[in-house]
Amino acid sequence: MSPFRTNVLRLLGAGLFVSLATAGVAREPALPEISAAKGPVLRDFADIRLAVRSIECDDRNQCSVLARGVYQGKTVGVKVVFGAREGSRSGIAYQSIGAESDALLGALSTLYGQPLPSAKFAARAYGDVVVLRGNLSEVGTYPMQAKVFFFADGPESRYAELYTNIDVTRGVLEIREKDMSYRANVLAALAR
Repeated sequence: MSPFRTNVLRLLGAGLFVSLATAGVAREPALPEISAAKGPVLRDFADIRLAVRSIECDDRNQCSVLARGVYQGKTVGVKVVFGAREGSRSGIAYQSIGAESDALLGALSTLYGQPLPSAKFAARAYGDVVVLRGNLSEVGTYPMQAKVFFFADGPESRYAELYTNIDVTRGVLEIREKDMSYRANVLAALAR
């Protein structure tokens, strides 16, 4: 057999193996664009939507939600822990998942038209919460809307608010602005 024919058969065999190996693998749906805006959103709120990729709830009424999306071709993501503890408080913690969270911080900086205080997402950024709809302990089952307060006990110069909503039936996690004047402080709260 000629070397050419041997190589063709080898490549066809490898292609068949790859085809068979991936045929039974379920693929996750494509990640959504978190925002249609490509630059600063100066006259409206810069709200983002991420796809929920996993939810894990424990017996202490804490639910960790891993959510991802795409912004300008880059995958962005974050882990949000509903019912997170900070001392005697129960709120929300935004946790870094690495480069995807750093990219999310960069996307928010672009959308907010604000400089980054740091290129790295905080390992954990805690916020106090007021649940507007739903229940923190039922995040894994029912929709929930929450208002989040960063640095609620001060100092005032670091204080910020935003909304974080989850709808497991639609597979969506939203991070929505409360007021555009909080943009710099939201970025500072989420940055390392």
